Amino acid sequence: MKNIAITLALLFLSVQAASAQDSVTLSHSYFDFGYERIFYVNDLGERLNDANGLVAELSIAPTEHFFLLGEYHYAKSDTISDDDSVSTQDLRLGLGLNAVLAGIIDIYVQGGVRYMETGPLLFFDRIDDLGLYFEPGIRMAVIPLLEVYLSADYTRIDERNLFGVEIGTVIKFTDLLGVEISSRVQENRASLGIGARLQW
Repeated sequence: MKNIAITLALLFLSVQAASAQDSVTLSHSYFDFGYERIFYVNDLGERLNDANGLVAELSIAPTEHFFLLGEYHYAKSDTISDDDSVSTQDLRLGLGLNAVLAGIIDIYVQGGVRYMETGPLLFFDRIDDLGLYFEPGIRMAVIPLLEVYLSADYTRIDERNLFGVEIGTVIKFTDLLGVEISSRVQENRASLGIGARLQW
């Protein structure tokens, strides 16, 4: 009986330790920096070549279920005639709430302010305004060093409603360092990104 009790206690501690380790892999404290390739479609695709961009994202979780987020995208594209260029900026500042289930699934919601600015040639799609955004998402630690995620977002800006979907994965070499690969689709554009992640 004593051996059974000891075995059960060790099993319980092992499960708790594994759960805690998996929770670390889904931390909301991280910094991402990388490259983004943007593909314009529909009306924008007829006016613009694809764009090269940079992305930076900082998320800080002061508590277990609360985090602060800042995300910045910059991209520059040539027009088809190559006689001018167009740059775009996208900045999001928000806060979020999350819950970890079974140590491997993280469900979150975030929202805040979003600033978007597009180049002067995009008169039919031009935005230079401040709006609000909302994003629900789910992250999953497939194994401790491999994460996949899926999110959707809604933005109300310049009297418009914008929707987007993003899917991606984070491949971690250690608990601190990894590579993020992502794909995003929104109105008139899609993107593929790759970058480095520092997580703590």
